[in-house]
Amino acid sequence: MKFFEARTGTIGIMAASALAITLSTAPAAADWQPERTVEFIAMYGPGGGHDIMMRTTSQMLAEEGITSANIQVRNLPGGSGARAMEYLHQQDGDGHYLSAATATFITTPMRGGTDVQPSDFTPIALLAQDPAVILVNVNSDMETIEDVIATASERMLNFGGTGVGGQGHLVALQLGSEAGVEFNYIPYDGDGDLSAALMGNQLDIISANFNTAFDFIQAGEFRAVAISAFEGMEDLGDVPTLLDAGYDVVVTLPRAVIGPPNMPDAARDYWINAFQSLTATDRWQEEYIDRYNVQRGDLFGDDFAAFIAENEVFYRETLTEAGLLD
Repeated sequence: MKFFEARTGTIGIMAASALAITLSTAPAAADWQPERTVEFIAMYGPGGGHDIMMRTTSQMLAEEGITSANIQVRNLPGGSGARAMEYLHQQDGDGHYLSAATATFITTPMRGGTDVQPSDFTPIALLAQDPAVILVNVNSDMETIEDVIATASERMLNFGGTGVGGQGHLVALQLGSEAGVEFNYIPYDGDGDLSAALMGNQLDIISANFNTAFDFIQAGEFRAVAISAFEGMEDLGDVPTLLDAGYDVVVTLPRAVIGPPNMPDAARDYWINAFQSLTATDRWQEEYIDRYNVQRGDLFGDDFAAFIAENEVFYRETLTEAGLLD
């Protein structure tokens, strides 16, 4: 089985232990404090998973009294995350900049989309992981994942996702490989544009995050045909996982936070402590994890760095197998 996710057993226990140790022994937050406005960067456009996570965290960090910093969210879509990564890279050593990061944080450099590398940045936190929902337009003749595969065996389907080498792309590649079909994958720079393309019938099928998809499902505009996760979702009723449908595919999307290169240790510790404090609140569980149907991440600092290194290996193997890397 191929998947991109934090292992919920051993690593989850390790993360919990690390959390307890870090909270009790980390340098006091007074060692470093933001001195001016802090920028939280979203690598994709407004309304998508990056944007929601960064706006949610900025609001909660302030309202829970975790930081007194003035935080502004800045959307920098483009180049499957390259534009935002390059901008963050330019803020070398400055603790006043943080960015959301996801799978394309690894795959975009790997595919030559930017010269900056994941190892250039300061790992702060893996906050959550987001299952993918596979969707068709409600007016489509395809009503189940079996219908999708049957149609794909007869004609090429346009399969949309955000970014090249990201979650949607990997779902398309791995589902196609498992089912013995090929999809025409079309990347978009944000969930909003992706949803609009399915709405306008420019795409036959998309892979999107639950929090992006659910409003369209509730509005009767999109139909969910499968979920890329280990377990189904209560809010989606009897929509099967790809595993349940007989396809050995699980790809989840990391929701993480990184800092610029060479962030001072005191600034790094400040933000790690801040996100640890945030994720320990009931509000975080209720208003982010539960609300958006994501899985907890709870990896911070060095543990998150190890997670990145592990998954660089996964992505290189998967993209090479798909012919996207030499």
